[in-house]
Amino acid sequence: MPIHPRGPVFRKRKALPLVLSVLALAVAASPTARAADGAAAGLTQLPTIRVVGNVSPYQVSATATATRTDTPLLDIPQAIQALPIQLLRDQAANTLGDAMRNAPGVSVAQGEGNRDQLVIRGVSTKSDFFIDGVRDDSEYFRDLYNLSEVDVLQGPAALLFGRGNSGGLVNLVTKQPERASIHALDVDAGGYGFARGTVDLGTALGDNAAFRINAMAQRNGGDFSFRNDYFEHRYGVDPEFKFWFGNDTTLEFGVSGLAERQIADRGVPSMGNRPVAVPRGTFFGSPDQNHVRISVGEAHARMTHAFSDQLQFSDTLRISRTNHFYQNMYPGSGVDAGGTFSMKGYYHGNGRTSVFNHADLTYTADTGAIHHQLLTGIDIGYQRDGDYKVNAQTINDVPLADPVVVGAFNAPSRDNTARADFVNVYAQDQLSFGSHWKALLGVAWERFNVRARYLLLPPGTATRHTDVSFTPRVGLIYQPVPNDSLYASVSRTFTPQGANLSLSLKSPAGADLAAETATNYEIGNKLDLLGGNLSLTAAVFQLNLKNILNTDPLDPSVFVLTGAQRNRGFEFTARGNLTSHLSLAANYAYVDARITSASTDGPAGAIAGLVPYNQASLWTRYAINNHWGFGGGVLGRSRAFTSFSNAVVLPGFARADAMAYYQTPAYRIQLNLRNLLDRRYYATANGDNQIMPGAPREVSVSFRTKF
Repeated sequence: MPIHPRGPVFRKRKALPLVLSVLALAVAASPTARAADGAAAGLTQLPTIRVVGNVSPYQVSATATATRTDTPLLDIPQAIQALPIQLLRDQAANTLGDAMRNAPGVSVAQGEGNRDQLVIRGVSTKSDFFIDGVRDDSEYFRDLYNLSEVDVLQGPAALLFGRGNSGGLVNLVTKQPERASIHALDVDAGGYGFARGTVDLGTALGDNAAFRINAMAQRNGGDFSFRNDYFEHRYGVDPEFKFWFGNDTTLEFGVSGLAERQIADRGVPSMGNRPVAVPRGTFFGSPDQNHVRISVGEAHARMTHAFSDQLQFSDTLRISRTNHFYQNMYPGSGVDAGGTFSMKGYYHGNGRTSVFNHADLTYTADTGAIHHQLLTGIDIGYQRDGDYKVNAQTINDVPLADPVVVGAFNAPSRDNTARADFVNVYAQDQLSFGSHWKALLGVAWERFNVRARYLLLPPGTATRHTDVSFTPRVGLIYQPVPNDSLYASVSRTFTPQGANLSLSLKSPAGADLAAETATNYEIGNKLDLLGGNLSLTAAVFQLNLKNILNTDPLDPSVFVLTGAQRNRGFEFTARGNLTSHLSLAANYAYVDARITSASTDGPAGAIAGLVPYNQASLWTRYAINNHWGFGGGVLGRSRAFTSFSNAVVLPGFARADAMAYYQTPAYRIQLNLRNLLDRRYYATANGDNQIMPGAPREVSVSFRTKF
């Protein structure tokens, strides 16, 4: 019988109290709040995927991620988390997973120890990532060294971003060249063999051009890792140029590269319905065989032109190549009463080439008393990849006391190639009418075509499938005062089963499976207080999904169709300055995600894996004066299941972190303590038998200088 991870207190909760919690924020708009400055209603400059900052280092007032036009967050009828780089630096966040503590309702999945994978509003994704608004769906660990912002858009957004993103998406906003001198160096060192350096250099090239380069090198683990035998080496570089042609036209282009080599660490198995009790450094697998090698190279160009104050055009081209290799042995079963278990393994290689082009046209106009900001655009793309997999022989009766094994990789199981092309055409109108009302209306049409060949099957075995979909988006905003927005929205998306090319089309049968569809219903309230220095957001949502692919709990390399799923939840965020000295970043989420109808191996009533009912994060920073400051917070969640089998529980935890710094105009020294009280916890999982222990107490020191 499945174990239910919540007590009776949660069973009595209904949607109505959550709705009332959202509406209660509107009541909080005091006379002081009503006097707060309102956000700008319209901008005529051509939007880039950039963010306009507020006085608070933890707050962002506007973004182009949600609408592809530079829009105040108050005017976006959807939850979005815009995370500025200063917040992430204060938390010593270097990975996308680290940054996600600031996004309510987002869990970090294990990703088989070789890629970014998130669970957003109860939906797992490993491909809904974008860079400056352009798709980046290859599998690897992204780095933050060249970013100014991380945006998390919660809920479907197929109108502007195309297929996928059923639970939401992540957009990485990169640093851009400026006509100014930039000289910054960061050096970080910490426990468990951690060392990292980044450099950010920029300069004007005359009056009408600029250059900027960011670079990074990192290594950690080795003999000092808390996980036995673990190591990681990564390097990145990103040079960028920008040219201005008069006041109306810009041209940007650049290249970037990322290389990584590390151990593939899949964690520990389960025993009974919990993670097995072993020292948290115990490595399960083969240190000589569990290796990951990844290289990512890309080139991009962007042109913008303003025909007038009302009419603007932009076009972005991105070409990338990713080579992804990993080989691993991992726990293939739980530990039995005799203290033994099985080990499985495979060798996997994937190479992907992607060419994407995005163009849009923005026009602002008035029709009577209604102001319009019209956007129309087209996305086109072509991708091809190859995917090769060789299984290792299963090793049975492995003793828990000696979980290091050597695998025999001699059973080819997959040698596939795939090609895909797509076109997505969309139109959107942001309307303002009267003194209190705004709306967002849009529709997109997408055609996605994929072809696959299966080289290990009889000659000529191939599939071809085409999906066509219309995806609308509707939102309505009521602003009783300029700093308070009550909104309601509906959005839809679809995900073809071949959307991830050969990584999802693992057999011919998969191509003709119905596309996953998702519809999101959301109401919320966004409120700026304290003169605009503190932003509050609350949202209630229901996300209905059909034809969902989920990871098989017993074989995480296999996906199964799990019918329909209904995800309901409440999210709250507070971010900004409470005083001139005290900054705050806090969030809470309640999510109930469960399968409502079954197919294949998905049982009806099962709760989605890695989706705790409650999760929260609190982070504060206090600046004592211009030189000294300190901060800290708590990250926690209630227990969750490791997969939709509901057979293994991932225990809940609360972890305390702390930070202190000393700074001058020229440099900053910062000390971070993570897991201050050295709590033992389990951070995430990949199925029922690869459960990742959380790190013990970690200490890191960073030195940042501007010269």
